[in-house]
Amino acid sequence: ADKFHGEVIPYLNDYSVTLVREPLGVTAHITPWNYPAQMFGRTLAPALAMGNAVVLKPAEEACLVTLELAQLAHEAGFPAGSLNIVTGYGELAGAALTRHPDINFVSFTGSPEVGRLVQESAAIHHIPVVLELGGKSPQIVFEDADLAKAAHAVCRAIVQNTGQTCSAGSRVIVQKSVWERFKPLLVQ
Repeated sequence: ADKFHGEVIPYLNDYSVTLVREPLGVTAHITPWNYPAQMFGRTLAPALAMGNAVVLKPAEEACLVTLELAQLAHEAGFPAGSLNIVTGYGELAGAALTRHPDINFVSFTGSPEVGRLVQESAAIHHIPVVLELGGKSPQIVFEDADLAKAAHAVCRAIVQNTGQTCSAGSRVIVQKSVWERFKPLLVQ
């Protein structure tokens, strides 16, 4: 990234207020087992682009992908110390990372139960936390939809990656006027 634009905020006459974006410092990132390459890039890129150092702890089940990507980043010339990988179990390595006083920001993607623990741990040192805890993403079908295509898309949305995705379509909202025609297509 070669541009970080600030903003000039309107205030009183004869005054200027300028917003300047600055690095936070050392940021911790805890990623889940699913989509390890995507999660690596998604959490790493914005933090590094803003000039932060990253300590990334992958899920125990996805360490090899993350370690290989970190090796490629090193070979590509990432500055020493800008990307650091910590492996281990969440109860030990993750907990130590989130409560460490030298961490300035925590990003966590995973379950709501563990997200609560991460937030509590980081709160000890008033570390800001961003949590992505999945959701109950609705699939919405209106009467003007191609019902066969919609049924296929709705089905794929919940079974993709065995339902282990943050946007898994675990709810279906169907316009009442087409429910009786849509239901057998979905069941099929």
